[in-house]
Amino acid sequence: RRVSINCCIKFLKEKRNAQPLLFYIMCQLLGMNCAQPTDFSFSFRGFTQRGGKTDIHSHGWGLALYEGRGLRTFLGTKPACESPLVDLVRQYPIKTYNMMAHIR
Repeated sequence: RRVSINCCIKFLKEKRNAQPLLFYIMCQLLGMNCAQPTDFSFSFRGFTQRGGKTDIHSHGWGLALYEGRGLRTFLGTKPACESPLVDLVRQYPIKTYNMMAHIR
């Protein structure tokens, strides 16, 4: 993490009109809370592209959702856009009332 933050600080010193440092190092979340069980694969597909392909968040990802009465979690250290586990989750339409995804 120290290397990432130092790189951001150096970048900000070089760019006078750069956005605040937190813009560059904050993680992103995607959450869904639905009245009926809903397939989240469309939203999840777009969100995971931000994990290293269309945005800078390429240090890992996570997903938690309720499946029936149980909680299921998926975690990865690869960029979400390159993770085979993300591909697996995208291929199976999982319907849930609640889900939370995270890219860092």
